[in-house]
Amino acid sequence: MKSEEASSTALTVAQGILYCAGQPATATLVSSEVSDALNKILSSSKEGQKRLAQLKNPLFKIMMPIMESLIMPAVSLHYVLRKRYIEDYALKCINEGATQVVNLGAGFDTLCYRLSKRFDQLNFFEIDHPATNRLKAEALKNEPCFDKNLTLLPVDFTQQTLEDRLGSHPKFISAAPTLFISEGVLAYLTEEQVRHQLRVLKEMTDKAPKLIFTFSEPNALQKDNNSILLSLYLKIKGEPFKWTIMRNDLSDFLKSNGYALKTTTTPAEFKSNYVSDDYKGIIHNAEKLAIAEGVV
Repeated sequence: MKSEEASSTALTVAQGILYCAGQPATATLVSSEVSDALNKILSSSKEGQKRLAQLKNPLFKIMMPIMESLIMPAVSLHYVLRKRYIEDYALKCINEGATQVVNLGAGFDTLCYRLSKRFDQLNFFEIDHPATNRLKAEALKNEPCFDKNLTLLPVDFTQQTLEDRLGSHPKFISAAPTLFISEGVLAYLTEEQVRHQLRVLKEMTDKAPKLIFTFSEPNALQKDNNSILLSLYLKIKGEPFKWTIMRNDLSDFLKSNGYALKTTTTPAEFKSNYVSDDYKGIIHNAEKLAIAEGVV
């Protein structure tokens, strides 16, 4: 990702969700609230407007699933399903007493924005690269929740640290029961960077934090994607994958960094939770979700 440009991945994820919202087989999986928020965000930039225009192009609608099948089959539907699962878990945490939600590398995700309007006494943070953050902040600046209980915090990790930017922020409450979300982020970090981030999240919170994050197994990346085309695509976009881990190794990895693994969820479970039995399309299987809690 170029330093002055918003994340290409963030744009692609938003476009993929809106694509699913416009398809009869998957339209019911994307709420109008999500679609409206994504349209608002993408409409605020030239590149976002270009992505929206593509979705209205009949040829693009035909080509998009073909392009996905060549690189990451059914990945747009996967974006939708993993976000549904994360939202359900976030609501569960809030119902159980979480008063602070932090989305790390939020991109153009709409969850904290939507929840901040619904739960105006709770504290929501979004952390992202300045260029991506700036575009989203411009789109949401007139919303009542903006800078009230929703804070969009830019962090340039080449020059700043999460502990300095978030840990010292006047609105961040270290004593609050906190849920951290790391969706589609850790894969772009080295193993040492992943370990560092896990340690930092624990150090910034007085109470054991909860964490939901995505991860990929190396064998699944090779089996369920065109690994050569995917690697080339990510290299061109400047956002290559760096960290993968076998599912069976995840518990020990987390334990060594002060966390207990609670559960892992596969895309097949996403399908059983959210997709109608009538759906005959394929499901993307390379990326999974995990839930962990810090050990006191």
